[in-house]
Amino acid sequence: MAAPGTSVTSSAISGIGDDGQDLGTWFVAGITELGPTTVSTGRPIYSLSDFVAQYGARVPYGTLYDAVDAFFRVGGAQLRVARVVGPAATFSSLTLNDRAGSPLPTLTVKPKGPGSYGSRITVQVLAGSVSGTYVLVIYLDGAPVEQSPDLSSPTAAVEWSQNTSMWVTITDAGSTSTAPSNLPALASATALSGGSDDRASITDAEWSAALARFGQAFGPGLVSMPGRTTSGAHVQAVNHAAAFNRQALLDGPADATQLTLSGLAATDRANATFDEYGATFAPWLKVPGVATGTTRVVPPSSVAAGIISRQVKTGLANVPAAGANGVATWVIDVAQQAFTDIERGLLNDSGVNIFRRVTANGDVSLYGYRSLDGTPAWRMLSNQLLRLKLTDEAGAIGEQFVFDQLDGRGHTIAAFNAALAAMLQLHWSAGELFGETAEEAFRVDTGPGVNTPESLAAGVLRATLSLRMSPFAEFVEIQIVKYPITDSLVN
Repeated sequence: MAAPGTSVTSSAISGIGDDGQDLGTWFVAGITELGPTTVSTGRPIYSLSDFVAQYGARVPYGTLYDAVDAFFRVGGAQLRVARVVGPAATFSSLTLNDRAGSPLPTLTVKPKGPGSYGSRITVQVLAGSVSGTYVLVIYLDGAPVEQSPDLSSPTAAVEWSQNTSMWVTITDAGSTSTAPSNLPALASATALSGGSDDRASITDAEWSAALARFGQAFGPGLVSMPGRTTSGAHVQAVNHAAAFNRQALLDGPADATQLTLSGLAATDRANATFDEYGATFAPWLKVPGVATGTTRVVPPSSVAAGIISRQVKTGLANVPAAGANGVATWVIDVAQQAFTDIERGLLNDSGVNIFRRVTANGDVSLYGYRSLDGTPAWRMLSNQLLRLKLTDEAGAIGEQFVFDQLDGRGHTIAAFNAALAAMLQLHWSAGELFGETAEEAFRVDTGPGVNTPESLAAGVLRATLSLRMSPFAEFVEIQIVKYPITDSLVN
């Protein structure tokens, strides 16, 4: 049995003889100072200051602050965060008593996420502007960060925390006092207590659970766990990406040799079922430090995510964010000795994309654009990203036809075909599909061989999209031929 809806699958056929949602969204899992552990609670992040407001400042035990900073510095559009905590993480809390003569608990206040940071939060209860109401003021480190409107019941506080508050979650403690005595008593700012993020106990299971919070409803995009460089971590990210129509951007180990990086890529390729949904980047990159005159090192996935996000938000997913389009002007240099030309060739063959300083202009640029797929099918990362976009756009079109009447004269089928063809026509016009004419570039089949009487009777509307994706010039060859001045160059 299956629920009503739309499913989109894709595949590649070897050559003869052999705007949905924003693809530029970066989904990142990492350890942070504070913040929610449910992605639906955390809002989209559009700047480093947004990140700090929700997840805290730079910490010595995590790379996410620096990775987010790098993402936005090189042009990234937006990101979502899944905060990682240990299996025994607990919440700080504060119980507010009611106004009865013998006070009873009426509200329980907790931070949005677990961890000891909750003890930095204080809650003040003030009288509202209208009789019989109260106001909650939330402080962080002694500074007010949010204030509720006038609240007239315990339930009103619960609803405010669920719908508006960025800092606290409030539950009804069940006071049995008669209203309005069940309202929280007026109180000066009082701190929450307890809480632990249990960082020392984090395992692969917690990282996997964090990725799982990025559900299907968030749409396509790029996904990373910045700084995680083991094959086990890479396979986690790639499997997630394949399941949710995303692209995993993976970090090679810092200061790794060509042999180490190529070996890791081979292991990833062997262990990931759909290896085209992963792409590996190296080396780590030197960028300006937080303090003037200093430097720091960031994982390459963060810069790759930023420049890919910058490129796809132009609307052209099939144009590589590499070479001239992959310049990261904020980056100072690579953080290890540069690879030789021979090493770069071997890394490219193994599916590792290298950042390098390009001699022509001195800028650091991404100089490789391959997925982990070792076959020609989805080896070009640009084609893989276009695949994600087409899958999302086709799915959105399909949703428009769910529950439409399948008439006997084929009106619905024709409209379905036309909508899909119009979508592909736009991609062909942009040069993303290969062909001198649209007919050479793509075909939409909704005919009787696809929509059989039996499938229509079962309530299934189908389409097969056949298309040719434009490649990119990975190697440019120029031949110079010298002719004697006595010979003519005119044919």
